[in-house]
Amino acid sequence: LQGGSISVVSTMAPAQPGQGVVDLSGLRMKIDPKAEWKQMFHEVWRNEPLLFYADNLHGIDPQAMDRRYEPFLEGIASREDFNYLLEDMTGELSIGHMWAGGGDIPSLRDYVPGGLLGADFKFENGRYRLSRVYDGERWNPGLYAPLAQPGVLAKPGEYVLAIDGRELTDATDLYEALEGKAGKQVKVKLGPTPDGKDSREVTVLPVGSEAGLRRQAWVEDNRRYVEKATGGRGGYVHVPDTAQGGWTNFTRYYYAQTGKDGIVVDERFNSGGLITDFLIREMLKEPSGAFAPRHGREMPTPAAAIYGPKVMLINSLSGSGGDMFPWLFRKHQVGKIVGKRTWGGLIASFSFGLIDGGRVNAPDWAFFDPATNKWDVEGWGVDPDIDVEMDPFLWRQGKDSQLDRAVAELNKSLATYKKPTFKRPPYPVKTGVGGRF
Repeated sequence: LQGGSISVVSTMAPAQPGQGVVDLSGLRMKIDPKAEWKQMFHEVWRNEPLLFYADNLHGIDPQAMDRRYEPFLEGIASREDFNYLLEDMTGELSIGHMWAGGGDIPSLRDYVPGGLLGADFKFENGRYRLSRVYDGERWNPGLYAPLAQPGVLAKPGEYVLAIDGRELTDATDLYEALEGKAGKQVKVKLGPTPDGKDSREVTVLPVGSEAGLRRQAWVEDNRRYVEKATGGRGGYVHVPDTAQGGWTNFTRYYYAQTGKDGIVVDERFNSGGLITDFLIREMLKEPSGAFAPRHGREMPTPAAAIYGPKVMLINSLSGSGGDMFPWLFRKHQVGKIVGKRTWGGLIASFSFGLIDGGRVNAPDWAFFDPATNKWDVEGWGVDPDIDVEMDPFLWRQGKDSQLDRAVAELNKSLATYKKPTFKRPPYPVKTGVGGRF
């Protein structure tokens, strides 16, 4: 067996390339989906008792579950239906990270990718008018902003008059004009007035998703807001997950703001990943010593730190590693937590495979607190110290009620915070014998 092919060769000498290859081009397999589904259904309740973290299955009788849900197999008409049944059935275990997915599902390859310009629009004077142009990061291909590129430089207030010669009005669909255009050059007509006077035509490369652009704009808006609302004393960092994205964002934003006296650590919408104990230790750093240069002020060590107050933001869409992060934040008394209780899914979950390539989770690494010897977080989440709803009315006005409360708490702490100061001791005189500092 080599390279996905099967060969019949002698064991008396090394096989030569292409020797004895068995032709499998005509090999076919007849599959009875209903028979497969039945076999996989019963396999779930054979595996869960072996793999689930609690050997009592939370009081569930697997054989009773097998009997209770088996009649539903008769009504299954697709692999998606079967996954739905598995999720509904294993939900009886009442545990986070419990899901089923994949399997022999036909893929839909022929779809039309839409194109997006990375902007907000409003209808005005019968036209599409730019209300915001997302600028992304010129050096970062993952945050490519179509309308902010050199040679385009669209500005809020300009009108999008046409795409590839197709006139646009408030009676036409701009997104229909961009169907199938993601990653392909299009001609966009922009102008300062709705009648097309002094307009210009630019070449634009639409993107397939604006999610990264909009998230980055949200982060930067929040950072600038916190800086302004704290009189320049407070920083802001968003930790979107506890994997690569969270490590990247924390490293980029936290250390770049070590000149601040305090910081808001926003972990709302944190999708989890790993355990971020390292980030907690970084936020706990205190000055251990200082160095005195010949010229200039004394420098503390560790230097890459924010010594002052910290406030964490959480919400119900922070889960898994996003549950553990605020739990550690409180455990080590880093600061106050503001927002809404987190998701409550703190258990590692590894899956087992099924015959058609599908997988079913078996949560098998549950979290408990050694200090209390009790299971913790799973099924409940982490409560905030200060409970604040995300007010949708204020949100529509461009205000973030949770961030405002976090800033208020940070300002309250900053009012009494005294930044560490360092005064070098008198310089030593070492003309005598045995002199020390």
